[in-house]
Amino acid sequence: MKRPNDNIQSDNRKPESEVESVDDLAPKAPRLNPIERIRLVEAVLHSTDKPDDEIENSRIREAEERYEAFKDGKLPADEWGKMKKKYDR
Repeated sequence: MKRPNDNIQSDNRKPESEVESVDDLAPKAPRLNPIERIRLVEAVLHSTDKPDDEIENSRIREAEERYEAFKDGKLPADEWGKMKKKYDR
């Protein structure tokens, strides 16, 4: 499925001296049609969503260590009903 910002290329950056500031851009955003505003928001969010390999590898190690501890009987499992009750609101 094509996302609205899939055709936005991040390599078309202007030199920093030519880039408009937030103060310049913010008043223009409300004048965009709703679809264009959504595309703008998605493009900004997409540009800041860079994976961090160190964090991802840490999460993977943690999950693998917990799984091994569970398999070895060192980490008990709670019953589903108990967990559901704990997190139900």
